[in-house]
Amino acid sequence: MQLLSGIGFQSLMSQGIKILTKHLKSDVKQLLNINYYYGEKLIMRCFKDKIKQIKEDESLLNEFLWFLNLMVDLGSSKAYYIRENLILYKKK
Repeated sequence: MQLLSGIGFQSLMSQGIKILTKHLKSDVKQLLNINYYYGEKLIMRCFKDKIKQIKEDESLLNEFLWFLNLMVDLGSSKAYYIRENLILYKKK
């Protein structure tokens, strides 16, 4: 998650979210090891730089929403705000 939220963001972003969520879904123990800081950093970078790309790709949107839900469960207000924004977009 550190690589994806930092230096690897531009080159890994679209497939990186899918790989990250697949990994987190497959190993429940990994859910406990999520670094809150890097999770929020990744969410904010995606929202600022790649939201149009996320909205255009249905599978990427669903994976991103899953990750947002996870971060909301961990107490992230930023993830909550972005999730609500995307849910409203998805209903249109």
